[in-house]
Amino acid sequence: MSIPTTPLKKADVCKLLGISPRTLDNLVRDQKFPPGVRIGRWTHWSPSAIDHYHARLFKMQEHWTPTQSRG
Repeated sequence: MSIPTTPLKKADVCKLLGISPRTLDNLVRDQKFPPGVRIGRWTHWSPSAIDHYHARLFKMQEHWTPTQSRG
């Protein structure tokens, strides 16, 4: 997936994350995703916000190691 380098509107963020606008609102409200920045009539997010969210989301998975089987 290629993330643009210009600020992203809400619809773009939702499309990149595969979530609905309401889910994005809930993530922001619950402080699980950074709030957007108001520029004119629209709210925007920096592309790095998407990168940081993905990094945090997948951090446990990237450091996962299998447990030894008991046998």
